[in-house]
Amino acid sequence: MGIPTPIRRAPRATFRRNRGKGSEREAAACHSPPAVSGDVAALRCGRGLRVTLVALGVALLTACGQTIESYPCPPGSTLTYQNFGAAFMRLQCLSCHGEASRDRAGAPGEFNFDTLEQIQRHTARIFVRAAASNDSMPPGPGDPPLEERNRLAEWLACGARP
Repeated sequence: MGIPTPIRRAPRATFRRNRGKGSEREAAACHSPPAVSGDVAALRCGRGLRVTLVALGVALLTACGQTIESYPCPPGSTLTYQNFGAAFMRLQCLSCHGEASRDRAGAPGEFNFDTLEQIQRHTARIFVRAAASNDSMPPGPGDPPLEERNRLAEWLACGARP
């Protein structure tokens, strides 16, 4: 078993000087789909990087979901902490995000939602994790229905009123 030899690369100037002057075989490689994701021809032609960046962009957009900035406060909204927020947080969030919680299930210590002030400090984060179509929180089988998530989105988008 020998020592692997490093891949030799041509100097940058060689690529610039020979751009467009490659063999027909190289040209065909640049215009055909890569055999595998790590195809050397695809990387040499720049296609592998483009595909990777596009895939990353799609994954980020899918993962991010709606943001609080993209969700306007509906005119005439009557949701408040008293008539909605406190009960929602108690039922859905405080078992992990409460200061007195014994088993936080991995919830970071700086994210406590016991008081309205604590919730207002983190409205954007709560929104992207649990409101509207965002459903990464709470984890588990007892997820709130979409109707309740939409009400949470409305309350948060309207400033999490008292």
